[in-house]
Amino acid sequence: MKRLLLMIVFFGTLPCALLNSLQDRDADAGAPPREWCAARLTFDSVTSLRGEILFFKDRWFIRRNLSNPEIMNISISAFWPTVKYQINAAYEVENLVFFIKGQQYWAFSASIEQPGFPKDIRNLGFPKKLKKIDAALHDRNTMKTYFFSGNKYWRYDETKTSMEKGYPRKIATDFAGIGPKVDAAIQHNGKFYFFSGQEQYEFDIIRKMVTKKMNSNSWLGCP
Repeated sequence: MKRLLLMIVFFGTLPCALLNSLQDRDADAGAPPREWCAARLTFDSVTSLRGEILFFKDRWFIRRNLSNPEIMNISISAFWPTVKYQINAAYEVENLVFFIKGQQYWAFSASIEQPGFPKDIRNLGFPKKLKKIDAALHDRNTMKTYFFSGNKYWRYDETKTSMEKGYPRKIATDFAGIGPKVDAAIQHNGKFYFFSGQEQYEFDIIRKMVTKKMNSNSWLGCP
């Protein structure tokens, strides 16, 4: 019951079908699983959602509230059955969470899929030849969303709902020092955090410089 109440607080009122399915789904509250604290851990994607941070790996995600030491390890399909597993990129815009897999993307309000989704990523203005987005990050201060693929990135204006001109640009040009490839990214307290392999980089977007380097799992309270 405690786990169920935590999920309701996090996601809001849950549909009856989801409430029933949670009884049969894998969920474990408490310390992070041992494999999530492995030294060489990498993430598929990371995003904020309603004040918490979600870390995705394979078919699982961990939800983390930095003001609460308790974390929860949950099957992705328990909340987003149409997405299922291995989310390439994720980001939040005004309480809507977006998931990207291959050349499709979904929008959800908590666990509720929005009408008309999934859509083709080319609807956002990407070229037809682009096969995959590696990571995404939404800047709440500017309402711009960054998309990373290979050694390049694009920037999308959420207010104008259009891709900005002059992109793609080289990641190394504008985000020097964060590694050759971005696996996941998130904004937190005004800083950008880039996950590359088993490492992450805190990046000051104003000073255009890396200010800290950490293990990718440092958010999880790993020993």
